[in-house]
Amino acid sequence: GTCASVLFPRLSATLQSLSFTVPMSAQGVPGGSLDPEGWTALAERFRRGDMTRFSEMEADVWSIDPESASILFSALPTSLKKLRIDCDPFMSVQYWSAFAERFKTRGFDRFRELVIKGVSRRFEVGMADLMQELPGSLEKLHLLDTSLQTKSWQNLVKKLEGGGLGRLRSLWLDCPFFGVGSTNNRPSTEEIAKAIFSLLPASLESLHLSQTQ
Repeated sequence: GTCASVLFPRLSATLQSLSFTVPMSAQGVPGGSLDPEGWTALAERFRRGDMTRFSEMEADVWSIDPESASILFSALPTSLKKLRIDCDPFMSVQYWSAFAERFKTRGFDRFRELVIKGVSRRFEVGMADLMQELPGSLEKLHLLDTSLQTKSWQNLVKKLEGGGLGRLRSLWLDCPFFGVGSTNNRPSTEEIAKAIFSLLPASLESLHLSQTQ
């Protein structure tokens, strides 16, 4: 955290791309090299508003607490075009709701690509929020080894149905489908999948489907 709190405030205003990894601790459990102070330093650098060329971030995050995640994702600059997040599926990734709120409250007209890998189905609420607030400028949505449950699928269907993803060119769904039939007045994942397929935008050029285990 100390190194990060020194480095991040000094990031160049001309920086266009940032890639970083927060690994597992030596004991093999989450507890990597960035503490809240480090995350806050990066968020504060974004909030200064002078990184107008910053467009791409790739984060391999195996350890981040909810407070730090909320701080970071609430400060993402609107110049961002591409974001890739690879995370531990058993980590408390409650920051998806904060990420969704950022999309909702600040227009991300330049945002083009979102790649998410490794999100556990335990975090349904946050992912459902994110699917609901995906920006209309999105051209690439890749969900890799990511578990979505009914509400997330439903919100993605609603987004497609309303024409909210009319620029989408590449869609990868590398996710398990849960359930085989309707239960408790909720549609089955098969029904949701059919709805998604019937609403794919004319702009789509690439479609990849894979049911992971």
